[in-house]
Amino acid sequence: MSLELHGHLFSSYTWKALIALYETDTPFTFRNIAGNDHPDNEAAFLAHWPVGKFPLLVEDGVPIMESSIIVEHVAPAMVPDDHELIGGARPRDASRHCPNRPHLVVVPHAQMATIPLWAYGALAGVVTVVLIVLLVSRRGGGTDSLQQGVDAYVRGQREVAVNAFNKAARENAKSALPHVYLARMAREVGNLTLASQELQLALEAEPANAIALREMGANLLTQGNYELARRFYVRAVQADPNDKTAQGYLGCTLMRLNRASEATSFLNRAGPGPWSNCTPVAPAAANGVVRP
Repeated sequence: MSLELHGHLFSSYTWKALIALYETDTPFTFRNIAGNDHPDNEAAFLAHWPVGKFPLLVEDGVPIMESSIIVEHVAPAMVPDDHELIGGARPRDASRHCPNRPHLVVVPHAQMATIPLWAYGALAGVVTVVLIVLLVSRRGGGTDSLQQGVDAYVRGQREVAVNAFNKAARENAKSALPHVYLARMAREVGNLTLASQELQLALEAEPANAIALREMGANLLTQGNYELARRFYVRAVQADPNDKTAQGYLGCTLMRLNRASEATSFLNRAGPGPWSNCTPVAPAAANGVVRP
């Protein structure tokens, strides 16, 4: 059995998984993800989990996400047997990632006999209503709120726009665009941490959304993480080959990486734009910041 843990040593969630592995003396290889220092590790990590959230455990090529699920997978003895103690703490997708450990128990078996039959019928009705709402939302729910947010954003009414985008995100959890706009607004005021969180949510909702991929590239480019930014811009161009902005900033990112020949090709394809003034970065200034 081959185990690889992908994570960052500054991450408390990574250490949560590491402690379980060390406690059980489980042989594994740690793949450190630390900016441009380990590009091969980052590439392997994103190949398994494009959303980019760590830690990630890979067992014989099969990815296992979420630190709590990793702990339960490698060290089941560390998880309490009392389902009532752990029912609220375990992530809701534990049963999906660990079907061989279905411990999600909402109602203890001893109490199920006391539940009247009408309660089951009422529960079935509630579930039906929820499913209908979800189906409606997936067919375009949240469009009005999204448009209201865009209009407010264009007018410069940032607070109104944020409220509308948050409402649109609640109404349609499968749409990336509300999170993309929230990320863009956060980046505009320098809150790169919030921008990253919103973009992760956007890519969880729509992993192949060209705009979300482009915005993730822009956020990473702003942070000076040129290599990872390049990878997201490449994916954005693959998702939408006609996106001139993604092509332009891909060229800019390549220029920052001193790959002038490749950069010129994409800059020419994109045509004139804000990316036209990008220049190579000297080694001593490789961590500089550019704002797309």
